[in-house]
Amino acid sequence: MKRKIILTGASGGLGSALMAKLSQHHDVLGLCHANPAPGLKELDLREPAAIQKLAKEFQPEIILHTVGLTDVDRCDRDLEAALDINTRSTLHARLAAEAVGARIIHISTNDVFSGEQGLYREQDIPLPVNFYSQTKYMAEQMLYGYQKSLILRFTILSWYASGKTTFAAWLVKSLRAGKPVSLYGDQYNSPLYVETLAEWIEALFDANGLYHLGSERWSRWQTGMAIAQAFNLDTSLIQKTSAVLAHTPAPRPLDVSLDCSKLKADWGLTTTALAEVKRLADAIPDHL
Repeated sequence: MKRKIILTGASGGLGSALMAKLSQHHDVLGLCHANPAPGLKELDLREPAAIQKLAKEFQPEIILHTVGLTDVDRCDRDLEAALDINTRSTLHARLAAEAVGARIIHISTNDVFSGEQGLYREQDIPLPVNFYSQTKYMAEQMLYGYQKSLILRFTILSWYASGKTTFAAWLVKSLRAGKPVSLYGDQYNSPLYVETLAEWIEALFDANGLYHLGSERWSRWQTGMAIAQAFNLDTSLIQKTSAVLAHTPAPRPLDVSLDCSKLKADWGLTTTALAEVKRLADAIPDHL
């Protein structure tokens, strides 16, 4: 069924993948701000009146909110920007959805958890360890009480991300150049290829509440080794190291892997980390 959708953050890594996927079958109005792109409408989500006016004009059935400041260290340095982009923009998107009776799908993160447990379920209590994850958790709470809302948490595996190099692209290019790399063997998530994510989000257009999306629990080292093997690269260049010894300006959670059994039970959506790595490798031309 064709839907009218406002897609925020449409020039970002996830947003551009969603724009390409959803515009094939739906009427999608893509928004951008910091990273303008052809075919997208520039709009500042920090101004609540602007998104409400647009929603009343376009009358979307869904507002798909992907905007986020994901630079963890910058969020700790620039608290106001992190609040504006991650939290206040979500409130403004929610108010716009309410104004026209639209559904809102909010893109959150598995980083809302402390990382001390792993395989987190939807009913587990978030405990952010840095300001990025704190603002993302506050953003989830901006949807409190609005019944036509859906919150999604996951880790993206992709090649492209607006304004920065992704883990996969960095790893493959480094190994192709013969450079040794170090990957954490004690930092875990549940990687999901961005194209799979786009397909799943479309499948969840009528879902409500909160869902965890992902594959199984893999360390950064496991994911890197699988990517290297999928691209036929030299895995001997990859050294396993410990995230505990890393010194980053903002702390990072160690294990934010997700239990995605609710998603499988309710919607029949499931995958494996190896399948997601294969999808990534199959989609990337040899010259990149």
